[in-house]
Amino acid sequence: MSSGPVMKAVADVALYVAILGEIGLEPLAVTTNLNMNFLRKPSPGSALIGECHLLKLSKGWRWAR
Repeated sequence: MSSGPVMKAVADVALYVAILGEIGLEPLAVTTNLNMNFLRKPSPGSALIGECHLLKLSKGWRWAR
């Protein structure tokens, strides 16, 4: 079973890879806000998959879901 911190880390890495794939390597690219609502526990033994959809890329900010 995956814990909350593990699920947040997977989401953060998916976002990081998606953004850097679009803008290239950026030495100070950091997550400023990550909100996650936990509705239920995952089933034991289930795969944890991180998927990111970029919504908007601007000069200083990036939005994704």
